[in-house]
Amino acid sequence: MHCTLKAETTRPPEQTMDRQQKRFDEFRNMFNNERPHETLGQKRPATIYRPSPRPYPESLPPIEYAGHLETRKISHNGMMRWKRERIFTSKTLTGEWVGLEEIDDGIWSLYYGPVLLARFDEREMRFSG
Repeated sequence: MHCTLKAETTRPPEQTMDRQQKRFDEFRNMFNNERPHETLGQKRPATIYRPSPRPYPESLPPIEYAGHLETRKISHNGMMRWKRERIFTSKTLTGEWVGLEEIDDGIWSLYYGPVLLARFDEREMRFSG
């Protein structure tokens, strides 16, 4: 499918993004609604597709952290406040809440939900893998 997509939509590429998007949209329509597929018994994907009965939430519920963890919200530039200082975590975490659990004197585990992301040394103000 990817070879077909590339061959039929990008060679040669269109001059504008709008034209390129139109070409992708036309390919998707042809691929799903017009072209039979051998692996589907010569049926078209649109004839056998069924949407999932599970609802897709607009947003996920907020992550809840245990009461003994410190929590911090990561700012727009990936920074976290810690004892009047700022330390960079990751831009990927922008807008998210993280939890910190002290595991030794001044050493903290940084969590995103149940996932351990790093260790944090508050004396050095550094994260380690």
